[in-house]
Amino acid sequence: MGEKAISSSDTGRHQRKFIRHCMRLWSVTLLDMTLQKFIVGHYGGFDRLAASTIKEARRFYPEVRLALLLPYHPAERPISTPDGFDGTFYPLGMEGIPRKVAIVRANRYVVNHVAYLGAYAWHPSQQRPRTG
Repeated sequence: MGEKAISSSDTGRHQRKFIRHCMRLWSVTLLDMTLQKFIVGHYGGFDRLAASTIKEARRFYPEVRLALLLPYHPAERPISTPDGFDGTFYPLGMEGIPRKVAIVRANRYVVNHVAYLGAYAWHPSQQRPRTG
């Protein structure tokens, strides 16, 4: 008695709030270190969250640039630059990569060529999601 049940939508909302908080702390830390260029994907909720966090931070750090990572060649799959982005980024040497592994290869390229990486991993057995 007296216990409140938590629905999966409540859990998801709390996770998003926690992740957003971590993203804000992470972005401000990097921006304070004068990092000015960010590359973000566009295929998942974490990508949208990362992009919105950087767009929000631009109010205080107007020199920050935000690029959208393209896993497919822009001539093959044209995409206009979304609102709030400064441009797109297609990794060098991806032209011959099969489509079914293009996203993985684009991500791998970024991992191998950036100074800092923001990532999110969660498993249902964990108490809290981990960011880093």
